[in-house]
Amino acid sequence: MPARYIIIDTSSIIFGLSNGKDVFKAVREQKYGYAAMVSEGIMRELENIKSKGGRYGRYAGPATALIARYGIRISADSSPVDSWILEEAGRNGYAVCTNDSELKRRLRAVGVRAFSIARSGRLR
Repeated sequence: MPARYIIIDTSSIIFGLSNGKDVFKAVREQKYGYAAMVSEGIMRELENIKSKGGRYGRYAGPATALIARYGIRISADSSPVDSWILEEAGRNGYAVCTNDSELKRRLRAVGVRAFSIARSGRLR
């Protein structure tokens, strides 16, 4: 049986780590039957955040390490990340974890299940 996926957006990865929470672990523990997924575009965003440094730059390196350690599926893509998320989730029935309120609104408007990670580490 193919796994049901939750696409994990860059915003949730960085927000979680900046609050000492691991969104990938939260998916495993709180969303039974789901597996986390990211895209090549999300990986590029993380590398870009890391290269710029700044407030969130220090979380991007550990984020990519977690993705590798957990063996998170990385989907090939070449489109802008939000467009890919909307299309991929809508077409395949995937859920999405994003802390981007505008993206979450757009996802819900087209019937995609959208979560965010709270400071407590709960997916809501």
